[in-house]
Amino acid sequence: MRTSLCTALQLLFGLSFVLATPLTSQAAITKVTLFPQSAIIEEKGSITLQASKKQRTGYIMLPGQADPSSLAFVPPKGVSLTQISSESIVSVDSKHIAQLKQQLEHLNIQQGKLRAKQQGLAAQLVFWKSRQDKEQGSLAQLKQLSLILAQEIETAMMHKDKVTHKLDQIAQNMAELNQRLADIQGGKKKSWKITLAFTPGTTTTLPCSWSYSVRQCGWKPLYRLEALPEQQQIRFTWQARVHQSTGLDWNDVQLALATGKMHLNPTLPGIRPWILQSVKTQHVSDKAVMMEMAAPRAVMSAARKGGSNEAREERKGTFSTWQLGQRTLAAGDDTRLTMKEDVWSASFTYILRPSVSTWGFLHATIGHEEALDLPYGEAMLLVDGAFLRKQGFAFSGKKQHLFFGPDPLVHAKAVLKDKKTGTSGVFSHKETWSWDWDLIITNNKSIPIEAVVEEPKPISRDEDIVVSISGTPAPKDTEDNPDTMTWSLSLDPGVKQTLSLHVEAKAPEDMSVDPGWRW
Repeated sequence: MRTSLCTALQLLFGLSFVLATPLTSQAAITKVTLFPQSAIIEEKGSITLQASKKQRTGYIMLPGQADPSSLAFVPPKGVSLTQISSESIVSVDSKHIAQLKQQLEHLNIQQGKLRAKQQGLAAQLVFWKSRQDKEQGSLAQLKQLSLILAQEIETAMMHKDKVTHKLDQIAQNMAELNQRLADIQGGKKKSWKITLAFTPGTTTTLPCSWSYSVRQCGWKPLYRLEALPEQQQIRFTWQARVHQSTGLDWNDVQLALATGKMHLNPTLPGIRPWILQSVKTQHVSDKAVMMEMAAPRAVMSAARKGGSNEAREERKGTFSTWQLGQRTLAAGDDTRLTMKEDVWSASFTYILRPSVSTWGFLHATIGHEEALDLPYGEAMLLVDGAFLRKQGFAFSGKKQHLFFGPDPLVHAKAVLKDKKTGTSGVFSHKETWSWDWDLIITNNKSIPIEAVVEEPKPISRDEDIVVSISGTPAPKDTEDNPDTMTWSLSLDPGVKQTLSLHVEAKAPEDMSVDPGWRW
């Protein structure tokens, strides 16, 4: 009788739910364009309408993570959309979410039973332990009782430990299921009901398409750059880490990733005033100068700027999109997709600055015939398979400079051979300062290398201070940095080369001169 009553109630509830359910739409997601922190979802479907003399009405459902104000709706030809309104309602669980909640409920019941059993075993332990000091009798009886108590206590404790272990496992499984639910729903337990009104007509089913933006999804680039100096190549791999917690499964959708120039400021920058004025001379410490020079130029510049399965690039006005073809991403997924794999030609040079570092810094110049647009992301840097570090990376244009860091097998040493001061001249006495260095460059690698040696060039800020520079071979000036002098070298494996450098400065005897941090 009770079973029949329950069945009747279930049928009645189901019938009332069906009767109360308004007309809906049958829609499917066809395309997703994923941005770093959002997405544009495109859907197509047929909307079932209720007709009246003045209009026809129907509705579509959007996930709670959607922005209803972003909805772009395209009715069929000859039909006009006259009104649109949105309403936040409690979400109806999808089949997947319902299954997860059913698993949680099952674990909840198991947890309750095990906790009851755990409490019963704890009571048994209390009982048996309490009997140890209360029982009386002959020595033989006490010995027998002692054995029984020990066995019962040991058995109860073993059972209690097993129950506790099972409870821990259930708690872990419940935490994982709850996290999975949070990943799928994105913390949203409501949906958007979008009510649509159309011009009057006889057709009660309209094929339509619409798009909207949604949050709690996105992607970020991950790069792998492996330098192969001997082959003059860089192995390049670009992956996209994609996540979505929109509450909807993206089944066999056309997926595209948009780079989105998030770093571009749409506001026209203001012009800074050009003011010429006298300033007080400030002393810059030798340590600060040395720290600034210790990093190679291109590194500091970069810091200031901040196959068939591969993606296909499409250039837009201010950004690029990468078409990944048909893909499936379930709600709550966090996965990696391969965007591009390539081998880049590169020229490698070791930059050495003997005055501030003993190591050579491996520098790569990458050039492409066509401009690249790779968004900023985390890059893993390697040299010949050996991991170096992770750092930020981006590529915009045809040329890029990249430093892979110091190589202790390429060595530089500055040896000060002589340093002196004095006076010169017969009729007009001059104060003089002179330096003589040997710059010793060593290639301990098993392959020949190209090297560039950079040293600070002494610059006179007064026309009465005259500086002369000579060397074997003579250093060259650089156009992009007049404060630096350079030598270009080709070193075979195991070769050591010595560069000589002589610097002399002269100034009037009565002038107070600071000869700089190298004095």
